[in-house]
This record gives sequence, C-alpha cells and structure tokens, in this order.
Amino acid sequence: MKFLHSSDFHISTSFESSSFSRELAVERRIDIWKSIEKLINEAKNKRVDALFLSGDLFIEEYITMAEIKRLYDLFKQISSTNIFIILGNHDPYRENSKLKLIEKPENVYLFEKDYITRFEFADYDVYGISYVDEVLNNGNLFEGVELNFNKKNILMLHSDIINPSFRYQPVKIRDIEKMRFDYVALGHIHKPEVIRDNIVYSGSIEPLNFGEQGTHGAVYGNLDDDKNLNIQFLDLSQAIFIEEEYNVSGEFDFYDLKNKLLNEWIYKDKKNFLRVKLTGHIPEQYEIDLPAILEELNEYVTHLEIVNDLDFNIDLDKLYKLNQNNIIGIFIENMRKKDLTDPINKEALDMGLRALLKGN
Repeated sequence: MKFLHSSDFHISTSFESSSFSRELAVERRIDIWKSIEKLINEAKNKRVDALFLSGDLFIEEYITMAEIKRLYDLFKQISSTNIFIILGNHDPYRENSKLKLIEKPENVYLFEKDYITRFEFADYDVYGISYVDEVLNNGNLFEGVELNFNKKNILMLHSDIINPSFRYQPVKIRDIEKMRFDYVALGHIHKPEVIRDNIVYSGSIEPLNFGEQGTHGAVYGNLDDDKNLNIQFLDLSQAIFIEEEYNVSGEFDFYDLKNKLLNEWIYKDKKNFLRVKLTGHIPEQYEIDLPAILEELNEYVTHLEIVNDLDFNIDLDKLYKLNQNNIIGIFIENMRKKDLTDPINKEALDMGLRALLKGN
C-alpha cells in the first residue's frame, strides 16, 4: 500500500497577523495552491493507493465555493487514488459548512462525525474523526473501536499529542500505541515530526510564518503486506522561513553579511523569508543604516527583516566630559544617580543616549 500524508493547507488564509504587504499575502495564497498541485502530481506519478489529509485544509470564514470546487477538481485528477479527509479546528464540519453544498468526487472519503468512524476496504481500513466546531474533546476517543488485524489499519487525527490541549482532541501517545494502528496520520502541528516510527505529523504543506522554519511538504509511505512501514519526507513547499544571527564585533562589514546571505543562508530553489538578528557590540559613534541595508539585500530574498539587537560600547566618562554643559551631560548625570547594573536602567540609559546622540 503506497500512500501520501499531508495536512494544514490553510487555503484562503488571510496573513493578517503577519508583516506581509497585501501583494505578498496574495502571492503566499497562490503559493499554497502551487504546493497542493505538487502534492497531487506526486500522487499521480507515484500511483499511490491513498492520500490522507489530516485537517485544516482551509479557513472556514474565508473559503469560497470556487476554492472548494478547485480543490475537488484537483482530486478528480487522481481518480484511482482514494482520498481520505478529516476536518480540523479551522475547517470544522458545521451544519452550514460549504463542503455540504458541493458534491464531492467519488474518490473522496470525508469523515463527518466528531467520534471515530471508519471506511472499510478489502485489505485496509481507515479510521478518523472530524471537528464539528472549533473545539473537539472526545473523552472516550477509542471506546468501541475494534481493529481487524487481518488488514492494515490507519488512524487520522487532528490533535496536539505533544502538548495536549482540551480544545484540540487531547490524547496520550501511549493510548494511541495501545490500539496498534499500522500508521497514524496526524495534523494540527505545522512542523513535520515523527513521534514514533508509525505516528507522524506531516506538518503544514507550506510554511506560513517564522514559527514554521525548515522544509515543508508531505509524507510518502509504503506499508507492505507484512505491515512493514517505510516513510520519507517530500519537500513540496514554495517558500522557506529562515532565522539567522549575525554577530558584529567592533565594526559592521556589509559585504560579509551579503556573502553569508547569498552563500550560506538562503535556498536557491525557494522563496526565502529571512530574518537576521544583529548582535554584538559597536562603538557609540557607529551608526548602521538599516533601511539602506534592507533595500540593497531585498533583491535576493522574497522577504527580509533585520532585527537590531546590538549593544553600543559607550565610554560614559569620556562622553560626559565632552557634553557636561549640555542636555547629554545632564542626562548622564541624572542616570548615574540610578543603579546602572539594573537591566531596566541600563536599557533606559542606552535608549536615551542613542536618541540624544542622533539628534545632537
């Protein structure tokens, strides 16, 4: 049995909480579709028997009928593959769900209940549970569930089993293991992760923010007749989010930073979303022109953020002697009356001097 496992498409997500421009948010929504199309092509090329989609395929408040139709049209392209769908906290199967308004393709099997049900086939059974609103908390998750061990058994869950929450179908890993499923296709956590050899988060198909670093895509698996499982991760995403730290020691070398960006940090075949944190110490008279750096380096990445976390080496005695008859000297004199080992006072001194030196 060959299969693909993916989840958390988040079709129609708004990116309202991100720092992206309106144009970039539109581009990111298109990227999600491109990654889904790559997934369908993988299913077609690998001739998989099943595709497991483990919830949060779309955002219910923004999804349109046209987008659901488009998704179903993609599913029709792999008519020989059985597609199993559970619904998560972002796309619950409510009474007014738009999914109920469009006839699904014949190869799509949708879990509609907030308790575990199953679809049965000659040599395998698939078990799953869906959200019917934004919270799912079935306290007796496996009650009455009996597996046919003469078949391959797959479970689909949209849950946080690493840090269980009452909102997202809490379940203990050991309780899943006791059931002896051959493969557990998990959704909800956006980072791909193998919890046990056969209990796997596919992660989101496309990363959505800097909290979702690394490659994203889907799991490709093979479960043979003896129930031996082999899985591998497929990189399908258009974009990648990267955070790097660049240490400045006494002076700032723009060309060294540029070299690291081009040759060490970014991926040549991806849309790079890069956040660089500047750390270290520089003299107080040295001013880094961050807007100019952003403007020049932006051409090499899709999105660039530079976080200024530099400490300025300030010779307080020297600065006071040079400015004791002006506002800078008065400020230093007043701040010296405070405990400058206190981090809050030290930060106030640094921020105040930066502002005064810039305006002087």
